[in-house]
Amino acid sequence: MTATVGLIVFMLAIVISIILGTKLKMNIGMVALAFTFLIGVTLSGLSGRSVSGLFPTNIFVTQLVATFFYGFASLNGAFNGIADRIIYRTKKVKGALPFVVLLCTILLSMMGAGAEATPVIMSPIAFMLAAEAGFHPILASLAVWVGSVCTIGATWTPGGAVAYSIWSPHLGEEAADATSLYIMLLLIAIGFITMLVVDFIYRKDLKEIEMEEPAPFTPIQKRSLMIVVIALLLMLIPAVLEALAPNPVTKWISTHITVQVVCLVGSLIFVIMGLADPKEVFSKKIPWNSLITLAGMGTLVALAGELGIVDAIGGWIGDSVPAKFMPLMLVLVAGLLSYVVAASSVIYPLFAPMVPALAAASGLSPVLIAVSIMLGANISSFSPVSTGGSMAMLGASEEQRDIVMTGQFRFAMYFLIIFVAIFGVLGLLGVFG
Repeated sequence: MTATVGLIVFMLAIVISIILGTKLKMNIGMVALAFTFLIGVTLSGLSGRSVSGLFPTNIFVTQLVATFFYGFASLNGAFNGIADRIIYRTKKVKGALPFVVLLCTILLSMMGAGAEATPVIMSPIAFMLAAEAGFHPILASLAVWVGSVCTIGATWTPGGAVAYSIWSPHLGEEAADATSLYIMLLLIAIGFITMLVVDFIYRKDLKEIEMEEPAPFTPIQKRSLMIVVIALLLMLIPAVLEALAPNPVTKWISTHITVQVVCLVGSLIFVIMGLADPKEVFSKKIPWNSLITLAGMGTLVALAGELGIVDAIGGWIGDSVPAKFMPLMLVLVAGLLSYVVAASSVIYPLFAPMVPALAAASGLSPVLIAVSIMLGANISSFSPVSTGGSMAMLGASEEQRDIVMTGQFRFAMYFLIIFVAIFGVLGLLGVFG
């Protein structure tokens, strides 16, 4: 099979997987996995075992163990307790409530709840506050989305760890660390500015909200939060010290005490201390649908890499697009894809293997290319048919849902067009090169 034929077959497989998965209400990853075996065995002559070997084991395990670990604190209400306390302390500052929701979402996501679990906790709270305090429901959804998506660069969270595990084999650890930091700071800045603008557009008379003081943390919740904090310190402090003053001790810790190790040991401690039912955590708090999508699409993309199709796409882009326009084009393409598909399960696995070829062809920094792709993949994910937007609408009532869905479609496209124009005209992405 030639590279051109392979490219056509590969792109058709992705498109058909998305269409069939959506129409049949079947997980897209399962459809993609079926196409992977069909293409690999019949058209490419690979054995079934060889195709199975393309399964993205590292990414799957990272997401599985991280969401399992943080699921204990989510299931027993420890994370909810933090959110309730922050909201209660700031309820009288009516005009600031959407930003309180934003900051609370960022805090929970940074603590490890991540982009998968945080919306489940914060979305019902956000829409309840919107109804009681009288601010527009699109602000509630936006605050949850911004607060969740902007922590994608936090490598100690489930989503950040998965993103890092996708990018680091193609960028190298140092460049992947830089990319994670840059995209997190960039998305936080963009998200906060967006919140200010949308809040100004929808500003109206707000009402006092009635809310009882949250009950004290239970002993189980206190112990859960202590374990989470210790885990975060184990992951963060050695990495920070290694960055500031490299030495053999922190290097060893950073290399061997990984997210997977910390989360597995932490999960075992949760179970031994009886802080939540592990069966319930396993069934209710692990995002199985996202995991299967990530694994299925990742396997399909790995097959494309094995057949040289990804390199062919990267080479074509590198030869066809002038270097100075490449970051902008990548933002736009990734953004259009993210309007309907998930960044971590489709866009990152598709584009990450192309980075070395694109960097070589254009002479641009691999970090600049990766930041451009990640920026595009996230700024339009507010769309209600994308994972980010749909998660940020979980707690909406039927009345709120109709309003929010229309706004999400509109604003997702506005974000993409406006920020592409801004970064293109001002050349701001160049600072990451």
